[in-house]
Amino acid sequence: MTEINKEIGQRLAKRLAISGKTQADLAAYMNTSQASVSNWVNGVKLPRMDKIDRICEFIGCNRSDILIEAPLPFADGGMTRAFHYYFGLLNMENKEKVLDIMKALLLAQNTEGDKKGV
Repeated sequence: MTEINKEIGQRLAKRLAISGKTQADLAAYMNTSQASVSNWVNGVKLPRMDKIDRICEFIGCNRSDILIEAPLPFADGGMTRAFHYYFGLLNMENKEKVLDIMKALLLAQNTEGDKKGV
């Protein structure tokens, strides 16, 4: 087991947890054994790239979310970078809620600006 395999396995496990899905769910979706999924999560083996793409579809993330270590969100002080990082971790339902909240905040901000004569 290489260090990279272990890190990818940890990110896969994290993404499974975030999506609320189990290793058994993934095994069923991938039509593979639970032992294979366990090997991926534990860094014993890596899935082929086509399987990584199917895994990403199943858990709702991008290939890079599993293959590349995410930078610390505020490491460069960038709010946009942090937003993209955290937004990417949300499921679709919560992404829609965030967008609704952002629209409401923009409307309130614009209304507030109109009241101040801005």
